[in-house]
Amino acid sequence: MDNINLRLYQSCIKYETTTFSAKQLQQKMQKFGANISIKTLRLWLQDDINVFQLEKDVYITKTGCFTGREFGIKPSKYEIDHNILIVGHRCVPFIDGDILPFEIDFFFDKKKLNYVKKNILTSEIIQHHKIFGEENFLQYVMFDPSNEDIDFSINGFELPSMMDFTVLDMEEFYKKSDFQYEDWIRARVISYADSQITLEPDCRHIYNPFEQSVFDEKKEEWNKVFESTLMENLKKFGPRSCIEEQLMFHFINSMYELSVPHAGSVEEYLKISQKIGFCEFGVESRLWILNEEISDSKNWVGKSVAESENPVSEMIGLQISDEIIDAFILDALFKKEEDPSNIIDRIFEADYGNTMEIEITKLLLKNKFPILKRNYNWFADYEIAQLREEVLKIFKKTHNLYKNIENSQTQVDDYPQQDLITFMQLYSHTKKMIESLVLADDIDQSSINAAYSSLEGMNYTFDEIKGVLNEVLRRGPWNKNL
Repeated sequence: MDNINLRLYQSCIKYETTTFSAKQLQQKMQKFGANISIKTLRLWLQDDINVFQLEKDVYITKTGCFTGREFGIKPSKYEIDHNILIVGHRCVPFIDGDILPFEIDFFFDKKKLNYVKKNILTSEIIQHHKIFGEENFLQYVMFDPSNEDIDFSINGFELPSMMDFTVLDMEEFYKKSDFQYEDWIRARVISYADSQITLEPDCRHIYNPFEQSVFDEKKEEWNKVFESTLMENLKKFGPRSCIEEQLMFHFINSMYELSVPHAGSVEEYLKISQKIGFCEFGVESRLWILNEEISDSKNWVGKSVAESENPVSEMIGLQISDEIIDAFILDALFKKEEDPSNIIDRIFEADYGNTMEIEITKLLLKNKFPILKRNYNWFADYEIAQLREEVLKIFKKTHNLYKNIENSQTQVDDYPQQDLITFMQLYSHTKKMIESLVLADDIDQSSINAAYSSLEGMNYTFDEIKGVLNEVLRRGPWNKNL
């Protein structure tokens, strides 16, 4: 019953565009036959990343925040000359971050625009994907339908100067409006839930010199407002989990100032900004104030990267998940082992310390092993078995270090911040890689090669930081002869 209610809850939330209370949501669900308590609903709302609490028992969804909002896009001269638009990061944060650029539906004159495959400059593609983070760019290239049959590992993941890419066909749009360089596109979100956006030309060149000056002044004023509010919001919300989330919180908190008919764009602002830009944050990228280090702050709203009064264990908060257990079971089955008890020794060190966690894991193994064994196909697993084993090795290393840190109850401030942040990101990336291997129905050789390349970098990073983190442990009273 709970599963049915949860699916109904998700359906109701997905298209909710106005503020609401838990009681109103309950009444809405009751019309569809749901029997659910206010307490349960509030717990779901609290844990839902697509819902924000505005005040006591007043909520709004991302759909409500972004549907109907406007933002600007300024095509490059290259795009105009080639009658295309590289979607890339242009719609961040106005479209769900789980949606790939080529999955967004664009409309002009009530007609849906088509995507086409074009051979274009790689440098042009890179330029319009920077907000996703340099470390993630290759993934967007590999996920693009134009490149689904290409193995980039053959050339060591080095990209050619020109490559095929899926772009928006803008020939009719540009022709009808006599679109020229320095002209803009006004974009409006029709539906955040369905990833639908309308495009209208906002042509600077059609105005007289005085009107052009006003046009430019409005864009400049938008940049000033964007910058001042972003400075405030970065200090308020911190680095968050990614740049997209940084911008999401920024726009939600400054929507009325930024989502206006003369709106500029994040991309164009970052090209000219002398105050805010991309910076390294561990092994990832964030937007931050230039020449300032991202320091930890207990004053950041929501879940900060680190709260200095808390132990590191609370900050990381990752334990042995179901997917990780499944991965260890699949590894054992590939090695044709019949006894799941040996898996415990692979997961946990002899001095692990948390006997309760071990006992829970034993129980899960006992229940899961026969189920996975029943449907296991050794030959189908052959392609990824070795890769999974290598990922589990680095998970074991990072998890052991994490447990030593957890048992020490060290504080965030005890560690060099960049090294600690890098460790957190490495641990999280390892978990995500395991999950993708367990959940993937199929994986091609190109993806396997890319994963091996990532593993090489992850191992190198771990070797670089483990000594620094272990040294902190050695210096303290929690010394465990490391």
